[in-house]
Amino acid sequence: RAIELRRQRRTICSIAQELSISKSVVALIVKAEGLSSLKALDPEEPHNRYEHEAPGGMLHVDIKPLARFNAPGHRVTRTRPAGAGAGVGGA
Repeated sequence: RAIELRRQRRTICSIAQELSISKSVVALIVKAEGLSSLKALDPEEPHNRYEHEAPGGMLHVDIKPLARFNAPGHRVTRTRPAGAGAGVGGA
């Protein structure tokens, strides 16, 4: 009966009062069924899917911010200048 009331989106306190049992017992019953959060009672939303008739119809753009450099590094120049490691925006 506690599970039926929980599926009606009732709170644990109101279920305990109606069934005359303690809140901790109701909480254990509800948790065992996986209905302790209200989110678990809602149906799962479908994933967003983007379908296009032709391949390449949707453009993918990376927006990851890349570091800024004022000069090429030692992997390019094969030398290690003094003061290496200080980038344009760094320390």
